[in-house]
Amino acid sequence: MAFLDVGLAFAMAYPRHIWWAVAFVIVGAIGLEWLQNLRPNRHGREADALVKIAGAVIGLGTGSLIAQIVGWRERTRLSAGL
Repeated sequence: MAFLDVGLAFAMAYPRHIWWAVAFVIVGAIGLEWLQNLRPNRHGREADALVKIAGAVIGLGTGSLIAQIVGWRERTRLSAGL
């Protein structure tokens, strides 16, 4: 759930740089799972990283879609002179 929110926030904040946001959240998810291996009582798993990445990608996609809709509405409103 947290990575979905992070993906949504990044997509809304940086709609023109969506691929950088994708790279950032994927590296972040893999990095957090890797860092768990440094603790003896934690276990970083590939499946956990994939779930985090999936949530982030869903959030990025949703945020990108919302940003496009908002941008389209703004362009339409400006061209209509409102």
